[in-house]
Amino acid sequence: MSATLGTMPLGRMTRTRYPRRGARAASAIAVLPVLASTSEGALVALEAGTLAVKRASPPVGFRSSPVVFDHGGKDRVAAIARDGSLKVYDPANFKELASRPVSAGAGRSETALAAWRDSDGTHWILVPTANNVTAWKVSGSDDRVQLDEGWESPRMDMPLPPIVVNGVVFALDGGAASGSAKLYAIEGTDGNRLWDSGESIMSTARGHTLASGPGHVFLTTSTSAVYAFGIPMEH
Repeated sequence: MSATLGTMPLGRMTRTRYPRRGARAASAIAVLPVLASTSEGALVALEAGTLAVKRASPPVGFRSSPVVFDHGGKDRVAAIARDGSLKVYDPANFKELASRPVSAGAGRSETALAAWRDSDGTHWILVPTANNVTAWKVSGSDDRVQLDEGWESPRMDMPLPPIVVNGVVFALDGGAASGSAKLYAIEGTDGNRLWDSGESIMSTARGHTLASGPGHVFLTTSTSAVYAFGIPMEH
């Protein structure tokens, strides 16, 4: 296994520091159900301790793992249906709250989403499609959820599941046609491309390969090489 280091000139980024609250606050944290999509095409809520099924959605058919986000003080879950649409549900009863066609991951059997909240409190859902990553803005209140298309990434040969670090979206083109993967750093609220890795990645990538750590974004290629790109951060 090899490792490659690089640096991306993104300007100044901030690290959020949270106050330590001690054991008293930790003991008040609720244990929430685990959400998953099944091979039968249903979303299921599992008991956190036993993984017993608590409730399940109708078998719509899903092509992504679910992603959970907070909207209006309530948990919401989003997933890609078999027909390529982005759907949002209430995980308490799996009532469908929104649905928009996005043609996600055409030609692939599965994908994964990412969700994040910007500094203005707006929630976003990131969807790998057939040839880019699309950002969807979540609005509305209570049980009235609206999905509006926000921006699209540069065109990609094989978009892989993205991650978000400090408001910057890191999207990876697996490079199946070119033989070389390419990492993009994109401003999360407007889709402005901040940086890309050019031709520095020497092989392709597949699957859920992106991860972040203190000051770095990591990816693993199909040849088992690990690349680490540094992120300038303000302490």
